Amino acid sequence: MEYGLLVKNVFLWLDKDGEEVRNILMKTLRKDDIHVSLIKSEIEWRTYKDDKSFLLTDNEKYLDLAISNKMAAAFYWNLERGPCPATKSKWIIEGANEINGMFLDRLFRRKHKIPWVIRETKRCIIREIVLEDVPLLYNIYEGEGITEFMEPLFENMEDEIAYTKAYIESMYEFYQYGMWIVEKKEGGEVIGRVGLEHREGYEELELGYIIGREYERKGYGREACRAAIQYAKEELECKALHCFIMEENIPSIKLCESLGFHYLENVYIEQGKKKEKMKRFYLDICREEKE
Repeated sequence: MEYGLLVKNVFLWLDKDGEEVRNILMKTLRKDDIHVSLIKSEIEWRTYKDDKSFLLTDNEKYLDLAISNKMAAAFYWNLERGPCPATKSKWIIEGANEINGMFLDRLFRRKHKIPWVIRETKRCIIREIVLEDVPLLYNIYEGEGITEFMEPLFENMEDEIAYTKAYIESMYEFYQYGMWIVEKKEGGEVIGRVGLEHREGYEELELGYIIGREYERKGYGREACRAAIQYAKEELECKALHCFIMEENIPSIKLCESLGFHYLENVYIEQGKKKEKMKRFYLDICREEKE
């Protein structure tokens, strides 16, 4: 797994505003050790580009070159020039001030199908899932009592792999959230999952989590959940979250309450082919911030 910022060079191939954009980005990206260069010809571009490069351009011809060479690129447009023209780019950037190292790194990772690192905590890395994680999840879900309070994985691992592949390609790219992997820094073991999902019928996102039996009662669940809440607040600008927990699942209820969630009501939630009675817990993120 690749951690840290992967982009090392940003090339600006702009018909207009090149000097201004370069001056802004040189200040912004210096702390991330990302080099910013203006290029003015295809010869320059081919001479200096490498597999850690990102191109910003306002010309479709230059964008076509990047696409044909499988290079990460985005269309840059200053709205003072008028409405943004049609472009083949998946990403349109309307101002240099919104660009930082993490922003470029995430676009770069999407282009090259490299998972995002969502958050790094004291002991864990929260990241997007990859297909190689699926067999490791089966080891976690086989733990005693794990599936007593949640849906199991597919019985056939190939079905779970196919589901995960579709999930990666749709959920992450479209929504920028989902269920992630909790990886222990020391040793690199996959120890659980945490994430944010939408449940039909409810406006707020739902916080979900699972920690392998051997890592329970060691604070990993709380650490991972706090990271997910932070992501929801800072990057998705969520005002509130909720959790659904079976009333018999006392450890999860205690963890949920320790995170600041409050019991709201009992509801019936579909789990597989039947409906289960669950407690709905609610976290007002804005209120927690004020307190």
